[in-house]
Amino acid sequence: MSEDAPSGSTPVEPSAPDSSLAKPKKPIWKRWWFIAGALLLVIIIASNSGSSSESSKQESAAKVPTMFYGLDVDQTGNVIETKFSVKTNSATGFDSIAAPGTLKLEFKWSGAGVPAKTTAKLTKVIKSSDYDCTVYCEATITEQVKNAYTDASWLDVVATFTPTGQSKGFIKADRSLFIG
Repeated sequence: MSEDAPSGSTPVEPSAPDSSLAKPKKPIWKRWWFIAGALLLVIIIASNSGSSSESSKQESAAKVPTMFYGLDVDQTGNVIETKFSVKTNSATGFDSIAAPGTLKLEFKWSGAGVPAKTTAKLTKVIKSSDYDCTVYCEATITEQVKNAYTDASWLDVVATFTPTGQSKGFIKADRSLFIG
C-alpha cells in the first residue's frame, strides 16, 4: 500500500470524459465554411451562365469579316479562277467564315509586249453557299474574262470585298506570273 493514500480507501484513477456528455460533431453540410463555399460556387456558376449568353450575342454580332485571309488567282487562257477567304476580327486569331457580300476584282496585265491598259473588271455577289468550309471557309470564283491577256505576263489583281449590310469593305492585292 502506498503511504499517500488514506487507510481504508481505494485509489481513484482519473476517468476519461464521458462520451455522452461530449458535444457531437456537426455534419459537413451544416458547417459554416461549407455553406459559404457552396453559396460562392452557386454565385460563380450563375454569373458565368449569364455572361455566356451575352458573349455569344456579342460573338454573333462580331462575325463580320474585316480582312482577307487568303487570295489566290490562276489563269488558263481567258479563264480566271480566284480563290479567297475572309476572316473576322476575332480575338482568337484564325476565324475564317462564310460571309456573304460583293467581291470586286480588277485585273491588270503588264510586262514586255503587253499592250498598255490591258485590264478587266469583274463584280460578283458572293453567297454563304459559295464557300467550301471543309478545312477553312474558302470561295472559288471561275469566270471567262473577255479582255484577258493570254500570253506570258504579270497579272496584278486588286480584290475588294464588301460584306452584306456594310458600307465599307477591305482590299487585298496579289501579283502572279502568268505563263501563257
